[in-house]
Amino acid sequence: MYLFEHLLVRLGKSGYAEAFVLKGGLLISSMTGVAQRTTMDMDTTVIGMDMDEGTVSEAVAAICAVDVADGMEYSFERIEPIREGDEYANWRAHLRARYGKIDAPVKIDITTEDEIVPGRIEYRYPLMFEEGSVRVLSYPLETVLAEKLETVVSRGIANTRGRDYYDIHTLLRLKAGEINRDSLHEAVVATASGRGSLGTMGDYEAVLGEVRRSDMMRGI
Repeated sequence: MYLFEHLLVRLGKSGYAEAFVLKGGLLISSMTGVAQRTTMDMDTTVIGMDMDEGTVSEAVAAICAVDVADGMEYSFERIEPIREGDEYANWRAHLRARYGKIDAPVKIDITTEDEIVPGRIEYRYPLMFEEGSVRVLSYPLETVLAEKLETVVSRGIANTRGRDYYDIHTLLRLKAGEINRDSLHEAVVATASGRGSLGTMGDYEAVLGEVRRSDMMRGI
C-alpha cells in the first residue's frame, strides 16, 4: 500500500492529475479503511488523453519522474495490452519501486471509455503512515458499487472471486448512508450497457438464487 500511496502523491503533482481516475481495489481499501484488503496493482481509467502506446508510456514515465523528496524511486519499465478484445486500447504498465532495501514490482492498469456515473469526483486519499492526504480523481461510490454488482450478476456461479462479494458487503455496511440510489441505478444501467450485460442484469434474482444454492460458492 505504501508503494501505491507515494505513486499517487507523484500523480497528484504531475501534469496528468486530471487525466487519471482511480478505481478498483486501492480505492475500495481507502474508502472502507480496510487496509488489509489484498491488492496487487493500481486500477485507473483515463479521460482526455490519447491511448496509443507512446502517449501512455510517456505519461507513466513522467509520473514516475516527479520528485517529492520522500526517498522513493519509481522507474517505468514497459507496458503491455490488456482486455485485447475491447474496441479501445487498454494497457498494463510495469514499474519498479525502490525504497531502501525494498525493490518491488508495481503494476498500473490503465483503461479508457469506462462509464462513470454521475461523474468522476475529487477524492482525498488519506496516507497510511503519515499525516495528510493526496488529492486524486476517482470513481464515485455509486460506480464502484455498480461495477461490482454487474460482475457478480453477469458472471454468476462462474465468478469464484470471493473478494467481489466481500467488497459489496463491506461497502454497503460502511457506506450505505452515502449512496444515492438514483445515481446507483443509473450507474448499474450504464455499466451493464457498456459491458453488454443489461439483459442478464434483468435476471439478477434468478442468478443470485443460483449463487445462493451453489455448494461451490458457499465454499469461497
